[in-house]
Amino acid sequence: MSEIDGTFVGQRREGAVGVELDGEMVLTVPDDDAGGEMTTHMLDETATIVWGLFDGKATLAELADDIAAAFETDLAVVLTDLIALATNLESVGLLERSTP
Repeated sequence: MSEIDGTFVGQRREGAVGVELDGEMVLTVPDDDAGGEMTTHMLDETATIVWGLFDGKATLAELADDIAAAFETDLAVVLTDLIALATNLESVGLLERSTP
């Protein structure tokens, strides 16, 4: 698995099922290492918003640009945070690499 950077395009993993509660997301996904048993993950409000943006089409750099503009915040900080989130979501099997 290569390192994630601004060119990474993320796609929500097929089979991930989620429900939003008070702005946060509870996700379940089959755990391939546990014989298909489901594992549960919790996303905070910010990660829940970003989760919806992982459509397999936009790069992290493109998402960061849109988010930084919408919230009038520093692009470099947003990109760093997106890379960290995508790395975490990929490591737990919620996010897959896509080629747009």
